[in-house]
Amino acid sequence: MSNARTLALVALMGLAVALPTVTAESPGITNPNSSSATTLWFHTFSNQDFPINTQQPDDKFNQDASIGLATTSLGCAPPTNQNSVDVLTQKKYTTYYGFSSPGYVEYNYTENGGPRIHPERGLSFDVNLDPAVNPTVYWYISTFTGTKPGSGQPTVDPVIPNVVARATVRTGEKITLGDEGYNSGEIIAQGTTDPETLAGTATASVPNNNMNQLEVTPGDAMTPTIYGFKIPLTYQKTTIPKDSGYSVRIDVYIQPQKGGQCDNPDQGYVMPNMVQTRTDMKHRPRMTLAVMNAVRIEYMHPQFVGDDMVIHTSENSPWGNYDVQEMSGGIDLTITGPNGPVSGVYRAAVVQRYHEHDHHTQAVDVTFVWPYKQVNAGDGKYTINLAVINDQNTAKATGIAQFQIGKDLIVTKCGALGLNAGAESDQKCIDEKQDTNGNAITGPVKKSPAFELIGVIGALGLAAVAMRRKD
Repeated sequence: MSNARTLALVALMGLAVALPTVTAESPGITNPNSSSATTLWFHTFSNQDFPINTQQPDDKFNQDASIGLATTSLGCAPPTNQNSVDVLTQKKYTTYYGFSSPGYVEYNYTENGGPRIHPERGLSFDVNLDPAVNPTVYWYISTFTGTKPGSGQPTVDPVIPNVVARATVRTGEKITLGDEGYNSGEIIAQGTTDPETLAGTATASVPNNNMNQLEVTPGDAMTPTIYGFKIPLTYQKTTIPKDSGYSVRIDVYIQPQKGGQCDNPDQGYVMPNMVQTRTDMKHRPRMTLAVMNAVRIEYMHPQFVGDDMVIHTSENSPWGNYDVQEMSGGIDLTITGPNGPVSGVYRAAVVQRYHEHDHHTQAVDVTFVWPYKQVNAGDGKYTINLAVINDQNTAKATGIAQFQIGKDLIVTKCGALGLNAGAESDQKCIDEKQDTNGNAITGPVKKSPAFELIGVIGALGLAAVAMRRKD
């Protein structure tokens, strides 16, 4: 081997040893697009329209909500031509409505006889439902005759034949008198249980009862039996649009004969006034389903500010910003440099507007700071890793951004580039040269030292080949 070739190889080996480790991680944001189990909890109380969100009700909250006397539903029976009677009997008393709430239910405050709620509707962004997982609604009732449960008097479970529970999920609702606006949206999913005979502790032994769809918690002389309907739903569309949100309607009634006068429960049904809704720690009304986009990162923007590296991040959930897990570990950011993971990164600010009116769907903004000059950070490329989970811990979004310390201060920022632009507006990453105050410097961004060294190696390699040809 000639001296020239030997020197070239030694130089190549020396450069290979000196070459900084080039991370295989590429900047970008990866928001989930896979099935995530989700539970939407129905916060039922006092027979009001109930809010629905991913927040589990407070364990201490228990309630039976009856509809009172003279509230038998006879909406499909012929009118009596007595206005005062028909006004009462033509109503659907065991129809209940819920709306999508992008905010918390505040169980630590009491308002109008129940926990304080935020009346706003809507979503942060479109919800993509998993068509392979059919939703199920769980709805709980108890029954009574004469003496209302909880009065301290003995109770008797009445026998009510052929009871069905139906659930209808629609897009949005128009706020109207009489709740009719809830029925104006497109149907997302709908389903009905088989007819069951409610017979107290004897319910499970009634022939033809489908106990896969009916959960029975037996009562005693002082407490009523609790019936839990498991309503299987079938999708008719698999997207809930952001602008309209969704609503849920529950109907509990006696199954009419097909082709008979009561064949259309939307127009009216028969149900005696012996039913009340139930919620307690073991019997929570809810809907289970799976979604494809349960959480997302909207942007990651590194910025040099004086002696600090400041990383601006934004994250959101389709159900509302409350559903982003803001506690420790829920929004996690780490930085790795040429010598491995760095220390001293801290969370400087969290803006999560889950309480402010008309801001429930705006993203959570979290700012992290690393005092890189204070810790004498070396020159080189640094990689930022961000992980965000939802409150139910069923989905994770991840993101990678970068910055370079050295003669040139360069950042690679990813995601939405405008304020409140939203993640779907721009998921790309761009390189930006900055001054020490975080201001962008126009002009081409230089390659990092790692790539410059790779170029030198390539040139030396070509020189070695040329020398070999001359030998």
